[in-house]
Amino acid sequence: MQEIRRSGITLIALVVTIVILIILATISVNVVMNSGIIQKSQNSSEMHKIQAAREKLVLSLGNIQAEKIINKSYNQNEFLNKMLSDEIADVIIMGDTVIVDGYAFAIDRNVPKIGEYLGKGQANEDIKISGNIAETDNDTKAKLHIEITYEGEISEIMINGEKIEVPTSVNGIYSFDKEVTENGTYIVIGKEKNGGYQSEQIKVTNLAEDMEIWNKADMEKFRDKVNEGRSFFGRTVKLMEDIDLQNEMWVPIGNGGIQFKGEFNGNGKKVKGIYIDNSTENQALFVETGSEGIIKDLTTEGSITVGPVGAGIVSKNNGKIVRCTNKVIIASSGDVYEHGGIAGRNYGIIEECCNLANINAFDCVGGICGVNVGSVKKCYNIGTIYGNGWTVGGIVGHNAHSDLAVGSGYVYNCYNNAQITAGKTGCVGGIAGYNGWNYDGYIYNSYTVINTLIYGTVKNATSHVESCYTLDANTKLTELNAGEDSVEGTDTEQPWVKDTNNINGGYPILAWQVE
Repeated sequence: MQEIRRSGITLIALVVTIVILIILATISVNVVMNSGIIQKSQNSSEMHKIQAAREKLVLSLGNIQAEKIINKSYNQNEFLNKMLSDEIADVIIMGDTVIVDGYAFAIDRNVPKIGEYLGKGQANEDIKISGNIAETDNDTKAKLHIEITYEGEISEIMINGEKIEVPTSVNGIYSFDKEVTENGTYIVIGKEKNGGYQSEQIKVTNLAEDMEIWNKADMEKFRDKVNEGRSFFGRTVKLMEDIDLQNEMWVPIGNGGIQFKGEFNGNGKKVKGIYIDNSTENQALFVETGSEGIIKDLTTEGSITVGPVGAGIVSKNNGKIVRCTNKVIIASSGDVYEHGGIAGRNYGIIEECCNLANINAFDCVGGICGVNVGSVKKCYNIGTIYGNGWTVGGIVGHNAHSDLAVGSGYVYNCYNNAQITAGKTGCVGGIAGYNGWNYDGYIYNSYTVINTLIYGTVKNATSHVESCYTLDANTKLTELNAGEDSVEGTDTEQPWVKDTNNINGGYPILAWQVE
């Protein structure tokens, strides 16, 4: 009897245990469900499927990119559609929307490349998207004007993956503007609240952008962009290799009156084979820089025969030219004015530049610039300079105001070690021809050793010349470095060093020449 009771108790305990386990199991399932583990697992599976579809499309588009390069019959419509259909089973192509395994993606046909994931909804043909470039500002940014027409409710708008605040619909039109700063394809996606969507592409091609110049074709492409109206304000153009223009007739960068306002980084490279034979005004590698423009670390080689205002680098400089070397032989095509190795006319700053080429022109001829109403600093000339007119200088033809440019001119820490001559009795100087004309001309801490006049003539203005030397310059290193001026104060930079390697006949040279 006792044994029977024990068995009964054991059975009851077993039943209770089973019930408790069932309750606990139920609680556990609820906990799992409530914690989202199953949901997360389902989401993970879905993400895996999306990724697999994406990889199929990416692989196919990669093959198409290669085909675009090597196949002359390639086009971004029929050819692209056929390759996608051949490579991906059951693909659905609807314009710029491609559906792979039920998952929709926008594509950029121009590259071609994959764009945004559009979801599993269906394309809604009732959603109409249109766009245009409303305006540009200094060719560095554009404003896209977008209109989405749909009688229902648009719940989400994206441009290249960026969510845009949905504007209020007015008569079924969702209208808004988007500012962009880069060229490219902008994919606009509009989704309605039930998951349907539509996409449209807007191409922006008229903005200037940073460029790398690897060859002649790149250089010509850059030139053409400027000549079409792009100033490259705020952008950088960088030489990656020496560029040979192959002595073909060069159309200058900025031809037509466009100022270059970006930074042209020569990167220590050279542009050679520059050839111009043109009697019109403003012929050089560049026509004109704006006040924001910078040209630096560049060497130019070639030959130029020009009319008024010509140079090896830029005809008119309003910006800054730094560490540039001219080896372009320059000649004028008649009795015309303003020719220099670096610039024809300088309103800005020319610093740490040199001219190594011969210049044979008429009037206002200088090794660095023809007319200077800006600043020329730490420059030198060793090219023979000849002017068949009157005003010729080793560094500057006419320093300060002339009939052609208005303002004072400043020359600091420069030297000339070449022959400077004129065809007529006029103004010839080792540093400047004229130094002043209605405005003051300033020449400080400079020397010339072949032509023993610092400047030829001063007219109707004060000529400021301090700490300048001629044949005794080889003993004046300390004085050149200690020179003071009334414009910039004491020169604490000490730009002059001893010519220890005899690269300038033992006369002082500029520190940047040996850095």
